[in-house]
Amino acid sequence: MMEILSNKKIRIVLLFLIFSIIWKVSFELFKVDGYSMASSYTEGETVLVDKGYYWFNKPQRGDVVVFWDHEDNDFLIKRIIGIPEDSIEVIDGVIFVNDLPLYDEFSDMLLPNGGNYDDFDIYLNMGKVVINEGEYWLIGDNRSATWMGKIKEEDIIGILKE
Repeated sequence: MMEILSNKKIRIVLLFLIFSIIWKVSFELFKVDGYSMASSYTEGETVLVDKGYYWFNKPQRGDVVVFWDHEDNDFLIKRIIGIPEDSIEVIDGVIFVNDLPLYDEFSDMLLPNGGNYDDFDIYLNMGKVVINEGEYWLIGDNRSATWMGKIKEEDIIGILKE
């Protein structure tokens, strides 16, 4: 009887270790830093990121992802609005995807020019950019004060779980 109990304890410990390793490899908690994803996510909020999701799926337009930003040497949270073969253009602060205005719940926020977020009379204009294979175009949900641009697929850490 004691052998069965000790075998059962060993199995439970092994299962716990296996699930712990899977959790550590597949999921991570990140803290939202800044206001570029407001009102979807708030400053200081902790979010769960599924790092294993993209092992089996391709990133899609609308996904909110965590990625490594080489310029800031930090993790950022942004929404994918452009996928491979899409074109992105900004005319008077309006984002165009494949020559059509982007309509989502954040479309009413025009992009200010030059990162000067105090001057809302002048809006950003950006010539057409084509997204290459293995690249994605990301932007924050707070379109009036955010980072935006192309990233490489390998820099995506995972998708936020809602």
